[in-house]
Amino acid sequence: MAVVIEEGGIFGDVKNGLQKREKVLHFFFHESSNCNSRGRSPKRLIVGDWRRRYNTLKVTINEKKMRLDDLTRQLDICTRAYGNLSSKIEEARIVKAMELGEVKLVSTAFEPRRPVAPNKRRNVTVAGIVGLMVGVFMAFCLEFWQKSQAPTS
Repeated sequence: MAVVIEEGGIFGDVKNGLQKREKVLHFFFHESSNCNSRGRSPKRLIVGDWRRRYNTLKVTINEKKMRLDDLTRQLDICTRAYGNLSSKIEEARIVKAMELGEVKLVSTAFEPRRPVAPNKRRNVTVAGIVGLMVGVFMAFCLEFWQKSQAPTS
């Protein structure tokens, strides 16, 4: 079964790209026996070229990693400096507020360890116990009321 590829459009581009790669591979494998003027085969030239590109990219990546490490350190330093300065500003605001009036700072606020929310288990348990006590109280009241209403003969 033959596949028909159009000359234009995406398929034409793919066909052209495949033809170019086929020519390169043909040159690479079939004409590698021919040597250039230095006595190197085309395979070695291509491998050497790729090796040089790899080494330059490796050096570039290492330089960029070092630059990233430097920027990360600078960011950490700036973040800590910002935290220190913002706490100093807050302390200055507190001191200014204390000078203006009779405000005394008893203790600093702290963040709770657990979120402040209703405890469902405790609420259900307390409701059950209170309901039981009210039920028993009502039973005694009804018993007493019925005995006091009964005719005495």
